[in-house]
Amino acid sequence: MKSLLDKTFNLKQNGTNVKTEIPAGITIFLTMAHIIVVNPAILQNAGMFFIGVLFATVLVCTLFWFLCSFL
Repeated sequence: MKSLLDKTFNLKQNGTNVKTEIPAGITIFLTMAHIIVVNPAILQNAGMFFIGVLFATVLVCTLFWFLCSFL
């Protein structure tokens, strides 16, 4: 399993390992889930529509992920 993950994500080349990346991935997932829910709730109090801000937040997060992952 580690070999497959290492080959797929080039862990040794990046100076990391599976034991480090699993907690990092969980942390990033929980942080993004928090941002996607809390950001629209805060802006709703400022008079903006919850669904519109939720959509914009997801769109920007997805765009940022794409730029960071592939460029």
